[in-house]
Amino acid sequence: MADANTNIKADIDNLRSVAAQLKSVAQDVEALGPDIKDIHASALKEASTNTVDGGPAPVFSPLLASLAQVTQKVGANVGQLHQNIAGDAEALLKLADQLEGTDQGHGQRITNINAK
Repeated sequence: MADANTNIKADIDNLRSVAAQLKSVAQDVEALGPDIKDIHASALKEASTNTVDGGPAPVFSPLLASLAQVTQKVGANVGQLHQNIAGDAEALLKLADQLEGTDQGHGQRITNINAK
């Protein structure tokens, strides 16, 4: 936020809080990966029920092929979403660290000036 003197202010604690929330969301998103794989595995198991050879019944082949493609795409998108969210969290933490370092550096300079 900029004020009338064109100073930029940031709430470092808030930046860190949002970063922590984003990390939590990233973990939740990452946890979806196994569930997505389970969808195809469950469908394959059900399609194989009561077949002589234990494999999926041929009538389910188109469905299983489509489901495999969809779950692969969804899995890739979920992985990308996880990377994006985790990257945003890291960027916020880095920004907070930089701002805090700048504040401390400037504070030290002011202290040194006042000590003279």
